[in-house]
Amino acid sequence: MKLYLISTLCLILSVSMVADRVKIKRVLDSNLFETNAGQQIRLVNIEAPSISEPNPQTRALAFKIKRYAEDQFLHQSLDVEYIKSHDTPAGVQFVLMWKQYPLRRVDFNQRYLEQGYGKLVHHSIAPIPQKYLDAEQMAKSKKRGVWNQYWYTPPPPKRYAVRMLYGSGSYEKSEGTYHEALLSVHPFGPRRGSGVRFAILYGRYTQEYAAPQTGVTYYSANPYWFINGKYLGLEQGLLISRFPHSEGIKFIMLPSVRLKAGILNQAYVSLDFLTDVLYSLFSYGINLQYPHFKMWIGATPRLIADRQIIAIKTEYLIGKRVLLNLHGARYRNRYEAEDVFGWRFGFGYIFQ
Repeated sequence: MKLYLISTLCLILSVSMVADRVKIKRVLDSNLFETNAGQQIRLVNIEAPSISEPNPQTRALAFKIKRYAEDQFLHQSLDVEYIKSHDTPAGVQFVLMWKQYPLRRVDFNQRYLEQGYGKLVHHSIAPIPQKYLDAEQMAKSKKRGVWNQYWYTPPPPKRYAVRMLYGSGSYEKSEGTYHEALLSVHPFGPRRGSGVRFAILYGRYTQEYAAPQTGVTYYSANPYWFINGKYLGLEQGLLISRFPHSEGIKFIMLPSVRLKAGILNQAYVSLDFLTDVLYSLFSYGINLQYPHFKMWIGATPRLIADRQIIAIKTEYLIGKRVLLNLHGARYRNRYEAEDVFGWRFGFGYIFQ
């Protein structure tokens, strides 16, 4: 009995708890926070992966935990109990941390363990409450976070492909040869993002009931955003065009849309509206996609325009950064007997 009392007294003297209220100014790591007073604190008895981990899967999980902590803690007033123990790192205090709401209390030490955001460790000789042991066991059984960290894949690096193409051809025999230049900036690889396309078309242009004009230039810009799932994808943008008209220069703005369905990283079908004003005014197509090669074969039906267009676009990845683009189109006009053709050639580069 005497030995038990001595042990209990040692436990009370070794571990002291001081309640306080703090406001988190910065989230330094997945389990390292700085208060407005400049003090660094860490959730006690929790070992969480660090954003400086060399393993990419572990590092990706650490960034996920850090984003969670930023959402929950940043600039929030939180209640803490400081726990002083024999292995407290220099300049860092271990804490129990929670937020009290009118009808409930959120224990963030317990929440970390339930989500698999860390493993239980003994930072002090204080016994670990059963609720924390149960929380860790639940995360283990459901293979969350650190218990199934290979489920978390590292986010892909931000890479942008810049493409420049030159093209020439004839989409109507009566209007002679056109020349075009295209510039596009598009994220390379991710499932969501935004990009922009620019085009300049120079050639002969005929307005209805007017004489043909030579040396007419058409400009367009097409900013867009996209989101791709595993089987479905959507691209939506705005086509802004400047073009000549019998009444003078005109500007128009129209929505551009691309819908995709299939296995998007291998083969799928697509419907395009104004994503390429020369090759696919409104078109349907088949897309093939491989790590170093992409191809689109599409057609614009004659009932949509005065001409039927069949086009092909290919892209080759040379090495790790260089892109080679080859495009071709055949125009079959409603009022002309002979087909006419167009082509494009260009390069791209992937910036990271």
